[in-house]
Amino acid sequence: MKLTKLKKNTKLALAIIIILAVTAMLSGVFFMYYYYAVYGIRPEITAKAQSVILVTGEGISGEYVEASEIYAKANGLSDGFAMSGMGYSIELKTRSLNIYPSDSSASGSAMASGKKVHNGRVSHLRGRNLETVSQLASQKGMRVGIVTNGYVTAGVSATFSAYASSSSHHNAIARQQADNKNLNVLFGLGQEHFNGISGIETENRGFHKTFNELSACDKEDAFLIFDTAISQETFLLLIEKAISMLDNEHGFLLIVDISGSGSAVKNRDMKALVERVMIFDRAVEEALSYTKFKQNSTLIATGTNAVGKFKPYDKSVSSINNSLFASNTPSHRSAKMYIHGTGMQELRAQGHEYLDNTDIYHIIKQLIRN
Repeated sequence: MKLTKLKKNTKLALAIIIILAVTAMLSGVFFMYYYYAVYGIRPEITAKAQSVILVTGEGISGEYVEASEIYAKANGLSDGFAMSGMGYSIELKTRSLNIYPSDSSASGSAMASGKKVHNGRVSHLRGRNLETVSQLASQKGMRVGIVTNGYVTAGVSATFSAYASSSSHHNAIARQQADNKNLNVLFGLGQEHFNGISGIETENRGFHKTFNELSACDKEDAFLIFDTAISQETFLLLIEKAISMLDNEHGFLLIVDISGSGSAVKNRDMKALVERVMIFDRAVEEALSYTKFKQNSTLIATGTNAVGKFKPYDKSVSSINNSLFASNTPSHRSAKMYIHGTGMQELRAQGHEYLDNTDIYHIIKQLIRN
């Protein structure tokens, strides 16, 4: 009797396991189908921009911007964030093709190519490299540049300038960047990944290791690859330098990427997070100093992928401390996108509740190809 009952229980347990496994598999299939076929709003933009600047921040969500601004103003660090005055902002969904939360490579690939990819891919989907908006800009005769305070071979910076089946292939990404004749400016970390590359073209493009070398360079194109951390002031000077080098009658596309916020959240370090968000905002301010006074130019600023979240709080500066973090792991929470300049009014008038990170590709594509 007991043996019969045990067999029945075993069969029941196996049946439940099979049902759960099939359900999980079907859920994964439906999820994959949905994100292969039905993602993005694809807003229509008829305006034309001569130049576009995209500023991205790793792990920076709207609530982190809001809290950081409250903290900065209360402590006399800022009179108010530049992002707050950009004119239009909207929720930005950042999911990848994985069921679990997106990483910066997948999010960057979505913005660069308009396609969802799996985490850890660099503008690469199902065995093929994806066409990026950087390529489209180059084909139009625009100059292209990338500035980051992180590694040029990682995250967003890599996705706009190279392809890889794995984001860990830093040396291969560096090789592609070195060979990319349409990449006019590249500033950031990662010298160790370029040191072993032979035959880097230096006749028409400067290849430098220090800011002083770059300042003395008289060539139109330049790479500046550091081997030590980039200070905030140097980073802002690099953005200014990139804009001055790229600016021309045919226009340009500049990608500015700020790293480090994700690490601050993972460490539940509020001070470090505020510092990173402030760097993000100062980068936006630097870009705004160009787009506000340059006709037919557009600035887009956004977080890449969500890391962690806050507990509910009363918006007081005393609440903004390390204990405010409710979690410190990657999540599916949306980022926030800000836009200023050409195309902003059209986008705002359409009244979308949210956009997808792939829509950034489609917005830029329309701005530079109309």
